[in-house]
Amino acid sequence: MEIVRGAKTSDETAELCYRLMLKLGKKPVRLCKEVPGFLFNRLQFALYREAMHCLEKGVATAEDIDLVVKAGYGFRLATLGPLETSDFGGLDTFLRICQNLFPNLEDSQEPPRLLKKLVAEGKLGVKTGEGLYSYPKTAIKRKIRERDRRLIQLIAGCTCLLNGLMIPSIVKRQVSQWRLEDFAPGRVGSGNDS
Repeated sequence: MEIVRGAKTSDETAELCYRLMLKLGKKPVRLCKEVPGFLFNRLQFALYREAMHCLEKGVATAEDIDLVVKAGYGFRLATLGPLETSDFGGLDTFLRICQNLFPNLEDSQEPPRLLKKLVAEGKLGVKTGEGLYSYPKTAIKRKIRERDRRLIQLIAGCTCLLNGLMIPSIVKRQVSQWRLEDFAPGRVGSGNDS
């Protein structure tokens, strides 16, 4: 939830909106100024532009591009934002990477050619059964259920960890003593505490 003040928005109104969102269980973000697309879409579409560029240039398949985000970058972002990541990685290191990588990143001001082509062909994604992927009617509901199931699991797990609600088999273990294998399938909540 992004809170953006208009030219005539009072401090009181902005603060009231912020507190209301907190009471509703949201994670509001205060934007210091209005920009096209607000904040979330700007960040999302910066990644999307580069992902489409890599697909168009044959750097990787759509499946592998999505996988590297879901299993790598996206997983990391659930715990550290991109600016925190740069602090942890070292700003000097990130400066060197930026100097080498930025000249090679996509910076087009136009939508990706592949996206325009697919739309012109009527391939609009799930709603037409084909886009960057093929979606047979029999698979769409299954894919949506799987997406929702995984999202619920992720939210539930994060909520438990953030609120200090531990799975019973590891309640006694201090956070600093946790190991990745404690969360392996079949291990969490299995009662096999070591």
